[in-house]
Amino acid sequence: MKLYKQIIIILVVFLKTETLFSENNLFNVNNIQLEKKDKISNNTLADQAIKKGFNQLVSKILLKEDINKLSDLDFKIIKQLVTYYQMTSLKEDEKKEELVKFSITFDKDKIHDLFYKRGILYSEITNKELYILPVLLKDDEIFVFNNNSSSLCRFNPAR
Repeated sequence: MKLYKQIIIILVVFLKTETLFSENNLFNVNNIQLEKKDKISNNTLADQAIKKGFNQLVSKILLKEDINKLSDLDFKIIKQLVTYYQMTSLKEDEKKEELVKFSITFDKDKIHDLFYKRGILYSEITNKELYILPVLLKDDEIFVFNNNSSSLCRFNPAR
């Protein structure tokens, strides 16, 4: 009986961590707002949002020179990069026009493969922490920044 409990606990842990790790393979672009005209279908509006979302994503993670390498990209290829999208309708009473808000999720692996095939290097560091340690070298002494601007620690490597 004790063995069964351990196996169940292990399975639950593996199943839960699998869903957590799968979130790392996604690029999200949120708050894309488009105005819905009278004769525009939802599919056409979704296609416009996907184009706009892809352009926002690319401008966020690529250099300007690399964005030009994607200028001839067909929309069918862009659409294949989308994992899913969410569409929310917002009604503005004053203007009597309907705004539609999209959240688009792109597959990170597919985007990486596309960039690799086109010879594009990219960096996505939005959720990373960066620590900078200022060091001043003066007359063979090393001064390390410590806590605030008025306190520098003197370190002499010759001693």
